[in-house]
Amino acid sequence: MLRFSWRPVHVSIVPLVLLPASVFVMAVMVAADIAGVAGRRLLDQPVLIVPTIALLSLLSGVLCCRRRFPVATYAASVAVTAATMVFLQSASLGVTPLYWFASVSLGIRVSGVRLVSVVVAGIVVETLVVSAVRVWTPDGGDATFTTQLWVGAFNATLTTTALVLLGSVIASHRRQVEAGVTELDTAREEHRARIDRAIEAERTSMARELHDVAAHHLTGMLIQAKNADRLLTADPEKARELLSGAIGQGHRTLDGLRQIVGILRTADDARIPPQPTIADIPSLVEEFRPLFADVSVAVCENSAAVDSGVQLACYRVVQESLSNASRHARGSTATVVVDRTNSVIVVNVTNDAGAGDADDPGQGLGLVGMRERVALLGGTLDAGACGDGWLVRAKLPVDGRVAA
Repeated sequence: MLRFSWRPVHVSIVPLVLLPASVFVMAVMVAADIAGVAGRRLLDQPVLIVPTIALLSLLSGVLCCRRRFPVATYAASVAVTAATMVFLQSASLGVTPLYWFASVSLGIRVSGVRLVSVVVAGIVVETLVVSAVRVWTPDGGDATFTTQLWVGAFNATLTTTALVLLGSVIASHRRQVEAGVTELDTAREEHRARIDRAIEAERTSMARELHDVAAHHLTGMLIQAKNADRLLTADPEKARELLSGAIGQGHRTLDGLRQIVGILRTADDARIPPQPTIADIPSLVEEFRPLFADVSVAVCENSAAVDSGVQLACYRVVQESLSNASRHARGSTATVVVDRTNSVIVVNVTNDAGAGDADDPGQGLGLVGMRERVALLGGTLDAGACGDGWLVRAKLPVDGRVAA
């Protein structure tokens, strides 16, 4: 986005532009006889033009320091302007656009009591010099020094105050613009951070869902295929049954992955396929039955009113627990119990030691994913040794209070 700024890129641009402008204004005043005797004197003595331009160049150079030394720059501008008035013997020729810019610049960079004191000092000096020049030169007329003093004070106060106020307005506008830009940048950073957090949350959710859907099916397929390979000669019928189960697991894996991909591709207002519930846990257990010596399941009947997120979490806890048990305790006996009190759902999945070491040690992501899923719903999950076997216990509030 393009942002307009009154402030020039380089500090010397404005003074360099105002230098020829000041020379032009002075030339117009001389040509139009506005400067009176002083102007005619300048025409009669062209040698005075070079020192005059030198004084204006000095003033232009002084203004290049306005950003670092605003008060000193203004004081030097007043001094150079006073010297120009005395040298040209004209108050009107001495006041140039460069001097006006010095007043505006002071108002931009100085404020408060400091600004008032500097401006008052500048007005006093300008008034005294202008009054003295007008009294002691032919252009002053018959007016007394006191009269010139009052007139000079009025003009200097009016002009300088207006220019300084203009500078203050510019400074205020700059502060508002900078505050707006800062606020906009902060809002953009916060928005970007929210997007990053949302993306990270979605990435974690997708990883959890992919693990829950695919890992246990693939584990079952692998175990059934290995068992079928061992029994291929000794018990072909049993091997065929195991291979049939592995094929079924493969189909269910594809269906689950297609469902996840479909959810990711579906528009917000499109129909999202139903997620598993507590009532689907017995069917899930049946899928695992070929992988265990025996599996028993008991599910509470009053689960329909339980929050849908809690039901899905219960399903995933059972799914991951049985998948881990089939991988780490091959041939064991497993028990699944899902019970409900008034406000809490308790899921217990136990298995005995089984036979042999794990075919696949895994990566330890399943337990972490279960804990995250349960914690997000305000629940707790404990997993550890229980006698000769393993116990996974999850407790979740039935209303699925989302953790802060």
